Amino acid sequence: MLLRRPVLIALLALGLGPSRAVAQAGLTSVVRTVAINATKASSLTISIGSGSVQTLANVADNAINPFAVPVRVTTSWSVNPGTATVRLLCYFSNAAQALANGTNYLASARMEGQVLTLPVTTWQPTTWTAFTQNSSAGVGVNGATLRLMRLNITPANQQSSRTIDIDLRLNLTGQAPIVAGTYTGTVTLRAFTT
Repeated sequence: MLLRRPVLIALLALGLGPSRAVAQAGLTSVVRTVAINATKASSLTISIGSGSVQTLANVADNAINPFAVPVRVTTSWSVNPGTATVRLLCYFSNAAQALANGTNYLASARMEGQVLTLPVTTWQPTTWTAFTQNSSAGVGVNGATLRLMRLNITPANQQSSRTIDIDLRLNLTGQAPIVAGTYTGTVTLRAFTT
């Protein structure tokens, strides 16, 4: 009887094994899905490589006073296909008081800039231009802005950069002599897309 029991168990196991495999063949589960989203955020940055401090040691009245070194600005972007343009401008916060020496002020119209970087883009001031332009798309200050660059975006330049040199000068031609002292101010540079 002892020998028969293992044989019987083995036979039952063999008999049940194939019927289970046959019963499981062709079985499928309910379909489930996994949603996958991968987003790369757009980016727009500017950096100043040189010329972040502009100094005139001895301002001459009724004359043009050029700053010694240009401001080197790099604008970098990675934008989506719907972006039309990348723009860069600079501006003073107050057109009447761009540079101040206590209560003595110089207007932004006395500051001029030009960009001679090639190739020339739309907005690029290739001759001396005063900081008297208006804001664009809410960026800048009316009467105290200088537009520097406007590039159309195409599939070829959706991810790119551009470096320009901005020459600056203080034009006191025709201005009454200014009060002695140090005149200080800040020019804000800002890039934006449309």
